[in-house]
Amino acid sequence: MKPTTNKSSSKWRSDHAIPHTERDADLLLALFAKKYMSTSQIRKLFWDDPGRSQQGAIKACQRRLRQLEAYGAIRRIEQAVRRTEGRKDDLFTLDVKSIPVLVNERGVNPKLIDLRPWLNEENNPQVKHLLELTNVQIAWKEACIACDIGLEAWVDEKAIRIQYTNESGTFFDIQGNTLKKPIADAFTILKRDEKRGYFWIEVDRSNINVNLSLSDRPTIAGKVQRFLAWEQSQAFQEEFGNRPLRNLLITRGMGRLHNMLLVTRQIITQVVEENDDLADEQRPAEIQRLTKRFFFTTFDLFYTHNPLLHSIWYQVGTDAPGVLLG
Repeated sequence: MKPTTNKSSSKWRSDHAIPHTERDADLLLALFAKKYMSTSQIRKLFWDDPGRSQQGAIKACQRRLRQLEAYGAIRRIEQAVRRTEGRKDDLFTLDVKSIPVLVNERGVNPKLIDLRPWLNEENNPQVKHLLELTNVQIAWKEACIACDIGLEAWVDEKAIRIQYTNESGTFFDIQGNTLKKPIADAFTILKRDEKRGYFWIEVDRSNINVNLSLSDRPTIAGKVQRFLAWEQSQAFQEEFGNRPLRNLLITRGMGRLHNMLLVTRQIITQVVEENDDLADEQRPAEIQRLTKRFFFTTFDLFYTHNPLLHSIWYQVGTDAPGVLLG
């Protein structure tokens, strides 16, 4: 998508920004990264202060959102509902007066700020995907707080894509082929006792057709293949050192989860069988090693348990779920 504005950074820096706080600037930056967020998501991410009651936080958040909307910094969207559903949270996205704040306070290139609404945004499946990913981020943050683990970073897909532009977004696999780096829905870093864990997160809202034949499953099979090839590359080692790949995939329902496990098993087996550098007796151990790179769970399990410490994660070759952090 082309950016809405092609004005230079200096032009926007000469404009007067709206009255705003540091929290407002952080909120606008989050909307730049995520495109859409709901009222309750904004409240949980930016008004969840320990010293304030939940009702007080709700009122303060709603009041400030109305003010930012009146300033022209954000735009409100009313979500579509079915007849049997009650009213849903309003959605928010950036509006034109957000640009000077993002440029001046957060160093965003104005050419990257796209204010155009997505088609049918009040009921758009991709918007729902973005909202689900933010729900995952909130649950991840709450899990970290509950078990005193530091959430050092959460990077959304848009920021990953910006980082991996041009040559920085490609790598050479072990055969010397040039491939594009896989883009996860999010990347996160956890810190505990001076140790760090890196995780790539994928959110599946049933738009990956895992019921097709293996050759016709480009999304899940292709992602597994690309992540495995990337981890084996020099580019991955230069960026992440000796840290292992850990890809977390959250999906709907156990049936879908088991189909994804099947696809992942087939891809890992295929990758190992095509590796001519391995002796036959080495292949079982290599298959077992690679299966530890992918973790699967459902939204129900993820939201109703602590995803860091509870046994909710399935892997290829295991009958029962295990914990993410031992």
